[in-house]
Amino acid sequence: MPVLVINRTIEQREPTLLVENRLAPGLHRFSLVVVDDSGNASEPDFFTVTVRRAVVVDPVRPPVTPIRPVIVDPVIRPPISGPLRPPAPGPTPLRPRSAATRKGKKHGPE
Repeated sequence: MPVLVINRTIEQREPTLLVENRLAPGLHRFSLVVVDDSGNASEPDFFTVTVRRAVVVDPVRPPVTPIRPVIVDPVIRPPISGPLRPPAPGPTPLRPRSAATRKGKKHGPE
């Protein structure tokens, strides 16, 4: 790719020109002369290119909304496995003794 330099001619056969350097912001004037296969040159055609400074704006991001509502259950439950059955009959659970029974006193009739 050619580099544009002030007052230097660029000759090429392709009808398009892709340049390597970046132009500073502002107005830049170019001239174009076309030469045919017989060596006849056209009159220069002048044109002006305006280069503007790039302005980068941060994009505004929309808030993220979930597709499905998220339900959070704070209670941890153990997994249930196997068939559910009522508890098997067995000995009755022990009840705590009262303070009077612990001191040797009996409850109920004598």
